[in-house]
Amino acid sequence: MYFDGSSLKRWISLFVCAIFNIYFVGYHLYIYYDMINYPLAVIGSDQYEYYLTRYGSFLKSLRFE
Repeated sequence: MYFDGSSLKRWISLFVCAIFNIYFVGYHLYIYYDMINYPLAVIGSDQYEYYLTRYGSFLKSLRFE
């Protein structure tokens, strides 16, 4: 892989890409840890409504096989 250490444009590009990747991984880790207790939520409870409201679009595409 070629990386010119003297080029400011390449350092800025690396920094921007690293920030986006760190945000993406952090966001998905947050969702993962927030949804750990989802299987324990009872239908109709406040906890279940929280998950439906917050992650409804994610949960509709989730399949258990």
